[in-house]
Amino acid sequence: MKMTLAAELNETKKMATRNTERIKRDQQGAEYANKKNELELIRLDRESKFQIEKMKKEFEQEKEKIQNEQAASNMKTDFELEISRKRLNLEKEHNEISLAKYQIDSTERIYNKIGVKELKINQFTGDMKKNLCSLLPAMASGLIPFKE
Repeated sequence: MKMTLAAELNETKKMATRNTERIKRDQQGAEYANKKNELELIRLDRESKFQIEKMKKEFEQEKEKIQNEQAASNMKTDFELEISRKRLNLEKEHNEISLAKYQIDSTERIYNKIGVKELKINQFTGDMKKNLCSLLPAMASGLIPFKE
């Protein structure tokens, strides 16, 4: 009986040692899993921060792009409005007589650029606004072919 008792005691000690080792292994496995989970959380946190920063940058770029487009559109609208105002003011300032004078002055500038020294009008017929040939009939006779 002593042997059996000793054997049982030995067997109990072995089981206790195995159980202790199993508990240690399980504890180590749990610690490993906890550390692994902590590292995974840290990685996910970094990744989410990176994604947030990336989204912020993209948002800022898109916001800047939209602001630039709006500024360009506003500048274009302002420019067109200013041109319209100038045109309207010009139209208010110039009446029929001032426009006729401007037309004569423009014609004079053109002839000065061409280098015409002298221009004589021999005959005036017709409406000057409708036909250049009525202003320069001598030139008209040279431009229009003679028909018999």
